[in-house]
Amino acid sequence: MYKNNNSKIIAQNTKSKYSELASNTMLFVFSSLLSKAIMFFLLPLYTNVLTTEEYGIIELIMTGTNLLTPIFTLSFSDAIIRFGLDNSIPKNRVLKVSTIYIFFVSIIMILCTPAIKLYKPIADYAWLFTITMVTLMYRSTITLYLKVINNNLLFAIDTIIYTLILAALNIILLLFFNMRLEGYLYSIIISSVLSFIYCAIGGRIFRRIIYCRFDPTLLKQMLIYSVPMIFNAISWWITNSSDKYMLEYFCTSSDVGLYSAAAKIPALLSMFSSLFSQAWTLSSVKEYDSTADRMFFSNTFRIYSCSMIIGSSVILFIIKPFINVYIGKSFSSSWIYVPVLLISALFGGFSSFFGSIYVATKRNVSCTISTIICAITNIILNAILIPRFGIMGAAIATAVAYAVVAIYRIIDCQRTFYFHISYMKHTFALLIVIIEAILVIISDLRYIASIIVIMVLIFVYLNEFRDAIKYGKKAMVMFLKNKK
Repeated sequence: MYKNNNSKIIAQNTKSKYSELASNTMLFVFSSLLSKAIMFFLLPLYTNVLTTEEYGIIELIMTGTNLLTPIFTLSFSDAIIRFGLDNSIPKNRVLKVSTIYIFFVSIIMILCTPAIKLYKPIADYAWLFTITMVTLMYRSTITLYLKVINNNLLFAIDTIIYTLILAALNIILLLFFNMRLEGYLYSIIISSVLSFIYCAIGGRIFRRIIYCRFDPTLLKQMLIYSVPMIFNAISWWITNSSDKYMLEYFCTSSDVGLYSAAAKIPALLSMFSSLFSQAWTLSSVKEYDSTADRMFFSNTFRIYSCSMIIGSSVILFIIKPFINVYIGKSFSSSWIYVPVLLISALFGGFSSFFGSIYVATKRNVSCTISTIICAITNIILNAILIPRFGIMGAAIATAVAYAVVAIYRIIDCQRTFYFHISYMKHTFALLIVIIEAILVIISDLRYIASIIVIMVLIFVYLNEFRDAIKYGKKAMVMFLKNKK
């Protein structure tokens, strides 16, 4: 009798794990799909209102923000997630420590603004650059905290509100007031401030901070964890963004604009990967800290791989006709770089999956080593390929670098926390998608090739399809119950 009851409990817990992961993923998809779609379809506005050079400068500013924020904060956001999910630490204490720390960091950022003017392409926008960094940093801190206290609904609503305000301001300031590049930055600043205020009120953040004591010991522990992650953040920046700066150096800002426009299409795949990763990090940490069920990790990877690979194949099928109507004429030649960048996004998705396992096991140093290897690979290949092949050289360098880090992380994580992976199946699927990407670029039979590849992949991943539908139904029921 006891064994039967115990088996039922285990079965229920197992269903709950998959349902919670799928439900959280659906919540993040529900909230972000609208926001991502709005921003995705704003690209035609940017590519018709802005010149390729102006759009290139915007990309330099935003990628600069992604580099300097983790340097100034000592990658503190990583510590917020990991320590916030630790049930032995009061979450309000994590919030107070984080808020006070971020406040002093923002002062340092402002004092360092004159140094930003030394970089000529963005010298005229140095103060807007700093204010953008500060406001985005505050918004990031408060939304991360909403995740760790499991207030995902407020996070989801904020994501939609933030994007709607950002989109409206972009249209008003760029289209009607013709503020161009400055209008783009003002839109981000105003949207971030309003988002912070909404989250602070909705999540009762100020009350949580006031009625909680500051813990210097916790701050020290969080910094010890986060400091090694600076190199991880810098390495990811090098992999994701250094190619834009190297393109600007070896080529022109216009080439940066074309490259950035091409990268927006693979962003569809990266969007799914990012949304899943948010839910997967929460689930992997909870599961590893409790039962460390290896079958859970194995099944999740099966279904995730199926989704990523088939999704890539479908996007490759629609790339050329879609991009012809999606962006401005001066950017239309960028379509040829999309297949290679899509392969980069695919490998990046696998890297992200195993990155969450590093978080769960608190192996931040190993995580950093993997991204340093990726960054070095990317820098070397950029230096070799960009002078010779221009934008395509940058795309190839990024794809190879992501492939390197994905393979490294799979091998490294399997050594310390093994779970079954069907290497033959996934390798075969990856190879035929890469072949499809090549044929899309060079062959007139690209559509026929894509259809054949999609059919083969559906056959290969038939079991994963069935499991995805099964867990999806259960997650939908759980999702709807939680929202009532």
